[in-house]
Amino acid sequence: MLELVRFLAQSLSSRPDEVTVSESEPQPGRKEILLKVSPSDLCAVIGKNGRTIRAVRVLMAVAASKKGQNYLLKVDTDFDAPDA
Repeated sequence: MLELVRFLAQSLSSRPDEVTVSESEPQPGRKEILLKVSPSDLCAVIGKNGRTIRAVRVLMAVAASKKGQNYLLKVDTDFDAPDA
């Protein structure tokens, strides 16, 4: 699943080398994938009205259901703010 999310995010990103994908299991049977992209690529990954990220989540759900798994995709929007 990580490879799928990484491939899709890198394809959408103008800086594919800054894409990171990690996985955790906060509850048994439920896995979370955390996607981090460059702040300048955040709009491309989320898309207009969230359509792009929703499509990525649908693809994940289809792939996960074939394996009998349950995943949650989170996009990290927590960036270090520049000092003002």
